[in-house]
Amino acid sequence: GGTAVRTFTISNTGSAALSVGAITFSGSGASNYTVTQAPASSVAAGSSTTFQITFDPSTTGNKNATVHIANGDADENPYDFDITGLGTAAAGSLTVTQTGTATYGGATDHVTFSVDATRLAGGTWNGTYSVSGLPTGVTLVSFAPTGFTASGGTDFTDTVLTLAVAPTVAAGSYTFTVTNTDSSPNQQSFSNTGTLVVSKADATVTANSATVTYNGVSQSVTGFTATGLENGETEAVLIGLSESGGSGTNVGSYTHSYSVGTYVGNYNLSFTLGALDITAKALTITIVGT
Repeated sequence: GGTAVRTFTISNTGSAALSVGAITFSGSGASNYTVTQAPASSVAAGSSTTFQITFDPSTTGNKNATVHIANGDADENPYDFDITGLGTAAAGSLTVTQTGTATYGGATDHVTFSVDATRLAGGTWNGTYSVSGLPTGVTLVSFAPTGFTASGGTDFTDTVLTLAVAPTVAAGSYTFTVTNTDSSPNQQSFSNTGTLVVSKADATVTANSATVTYNGVSQSVTGFTATGLENGETEAVLIGLSESGGSGTNVGSYTHSYSVGTYVGNYNLSFTLGALDITAKALTITIVGT
């Protein structure tokens, strides 16, 4: 679709000025060409001038024409040469929308996408669809466009594309490309990106608790346990958590807690409080009589 502009040069290699007249077209495709920038009407010896032809096809397919340049050359008037252009249909549009879900860990997720494609009318369309750029751990399960050779404005709508997402694929967003490659004369090839979103898994962090006996100096509890971790992971993957509390000197209960801090990873974390409980030390009093 659209127009194309080409620039041509007329060179005067003779010893006298060359007059240049009208530029016309003939042939089956002549109506698709126009002169949009005319050359100079006179070209000095040893000089040149340029002109532009715009190709604006009204239909698809090859458009052949002959260019005729009227001029003052005694043996080449008019000067003729052939041109050809290929009219193509306007590119279609393609949207890829995730309709299924994927979550880090667990079992392999089969994630569905709705794929819609639209093109301008132009006859039967026998393109080939492909999916590329999938991240490591993601594979194509199925993609079978419906109405594949349909004519008219809509090629297919709500076709389901399914991807298999391995449990080890990290939470985040990943782009891939769906492409139509059309080798027919209409040349309606186009592509667009889809986005796969892998959600974080849920996990719970529980601050450790401890009960100690008063000893006159500061005591503390540290560390945590986590449940809901995937793929055999341990608490070691929860890097950057912020710890507070869990220390004291006198008898009492001291809250021990963790928060997200600088952690960025594959889990949505919830937190459970722990505590340091300091109990009274038994005191024996001996009364000595006199």
